[in-house]
Amino acid sequence: MAADGGAESWQRAWTLIARVARRTPDVAAGAARALAARRPHGAVLPATVLELAPILRSAGLMP
Repeated sequence: MAADGGAESWQRAWTLIARVARRTPDVAAGAARALAARRPHGAVLPATVLELAPILRSAGLMP
C-alpha cells in the first residue's frame, strides 16, 4: 500500500469520501474539493466519483 500520495492512494481516498458522503455530505464536499485539487499525475478517476456527482456539484467541482 502506497503511503506517498500516489495515484493508488488518491483513488482509494475517493472511496472513503463516498462513505462519508452518505452521512455528512457537507464534510464530504470539502474533502472532495481538497482531494480533487491534489490529483496525482496519471491518476484515473474511480467509478466512485459518479456516486458523488451531487456532492461534487455542490462543491463547484462538476457542472
